[in-house]
Amino acid sequence: MTWFDQNKYKIFPDIKDWTDSQDKYRFEKNVNKLSYKQWFWFHPTAFSFISYGLLILPMIMFSVLTIYLFNVKLGGVAIIPILLVIALAFQLYKKIKTHVKDFTFYDLNMREYTTGGKKQ
Repeated sequence: MTWFDQNKYKIFPDIKDWTDSQDKYRFEKNVNKLSYKQWFWFHPTAFSFISYGLLILPMIMFSVLTIYLFNVKLGGVAIIPILLVIALAFQLYKKIKTHVKDFTFYDLNMREYTTGGKKQ
């Protein structure tokens, strides 16, 4: 049993059916109406923002490091962060290519899926 299975009832005590897709939050156009917890767990923009951001942010940081190393005349050492930027860019490309529309952290960690009428 995972941490999420044990604590999801504490995080969202009002949810009774964990097989429900929570579409009332998932497809909310005005995210300002949602609380932070609702936005983070149930809205697809949160999942996309964090999952892509975890690749884009280090790409930016390693790019800045590369520029700095070239400016201080350490071009040989700058190859290492260039390779890291290329590897991160490739991972980002794969993630964008396999993007699942409307996927959320709730789907990933808390939702209970049914198969043949039985909960997994």
